[in-house]
Amino acid sequence: MNISELLAQSARTFAQRPAVCLGGKTFCTYAGLRDRSAALAAGLRARGVPVGGRVVIYMGNRPEYIEILFGIWAAGCVAVPVNAKLHPAEVDFVLKNCGAALLFTDEAEEKVSFAGTVVVASPEYTALLAEPAPFLTEQVAPEDPAWIFYTSGTTGRPKGAVLAHRNLWAMTLSFLADICRVTEDSAALHPAPLSHAAGLFALPFVRRGAVNVIPESGGFNPEELVELLHRFPHSSFFAAPTMLNRFTACPVLDNQAMDNLDLIFCGGAPIYVEDLRHALNLLGSRIWIGYGQGEAPCTISYLPPHLLGPDTSEALLGSAGIPRSGVSVRVVDNTGVDCLPDVPGRGDRIRRRSDGWLLAEPRSHCVCDARRVALHRRYRQFRRSGCADAQRPVQGCNNLRRLEHLSPGSRGGAVTPSRRDRNQCGRPTTS
Repeated sequence: MNISELLAQSARTFAQRPAVCLGGKTFCTYAGLRDRSAALAAGLRARGVPVGGRVVIYMGNRPEYIEILFGIWAAGCVAVPVNAKLHPAEVDFVLKNCGAALLFTDEAEEKVSFAGTVVVASPEYTALLAEPAPFLTEQVAPEDPAWIFYTSGTTGRPKGAVLAHRNLWAMTLSFLADICRVTEDSAALHPAPLSHAAGLFALPFVRRGAVNVIPESGGFNPEELVELLHRFPHSSFFAAPTMLNRFTACPVLDNQAMDNLDLIFCGGAPIYVEDLRHALNLLGSRIWIGYGQGEAPCTISYLPPHLLGPDTSEALLGSAGIPRSGVSVRVVDNTGVDCLPDVPGRGDRIRRRSDGWLLAEPRSHCVCDARRVALHRRYRQFRRSGCADAQRPVQGCNNLRRLEHLSPGSRGGAVTPSRRDRNQCGRPTTS
């Protein structure tokens, strides 16, 4: 099923509820978001963008971002969000590498030398929205691509991980199963880039008819975030560890803001044990630690809030928690045989196996024990029910971690850093 059906379903149920806010003001309701996305989908078809065509989104956080995503998907096209901080030369590489048919951006046209460029909020973009159209979702197969997730390119050229519609559905349902309760009264604040995990986390909030809130600054400002928490009860947001540190150090963070905060989804980079413990002492169990990778974002393992508190052991804080619902994780040697506890895994590449397991070999050392799941950088493989068979081959990835096997019905297992690696890196996690 096309992932854009998320919006169609919510627009029928929550038509007049706010879907997207810019700061404290409603930008559009769910009915309005559906209609704007439908018009964009019709506009893409009218411009000759084919089903399966790649559409790059190169812009900062703004309220149009979400309608563009759903418009792309409704037209049967593939969204390629890229970080707004990339240099135009890096964006040019992505455009050529993915074979882009169209580019949405909020940059001046002279900064992006691409023929199929549409500047958001320009007369051309307004014209795309001008003609009302029914919300017609293109029929797609579950394994058809929906999102291409480009790596940061720290080890070379960026590499695109292809996420299918099934991946996004699995991630959305996994969020609702494992992360937090979302209702139409909830709010997702978006201080982090929508081109990354924050954009993916928007999907379960759309499914439940909750509001997605874009800060007026378009980015992360701790004081602005506190103000938004004052306005929106039952709020949650994604934050990288540096953002979490700045938020907890914010001088205007008060009890009202913390009372309105449901959860912070923390990931995207390593977080030191001492930083995590400081945040737990201040915020209590309002922090969710997640691990994923570009090929299976936000869906591999997690430390749920009920396992986190001021007295949580360093060993648990220094792991990546337990496998997500529907996920199996293994530590294997270079022949594919499961490793015994305390034996590091081995491997030398990333590939998808014919039996559905995704294999990855990051660059460090890991061991497993009998309690926790995961990690330090080394070889691992995992499989997600209803998800991993949709994975496409990728050229590599530079920010992976190492996980151990947990099969359905078995006791939890864990991979934890060796003492040497734990001392070097603190508590590793990524989304």
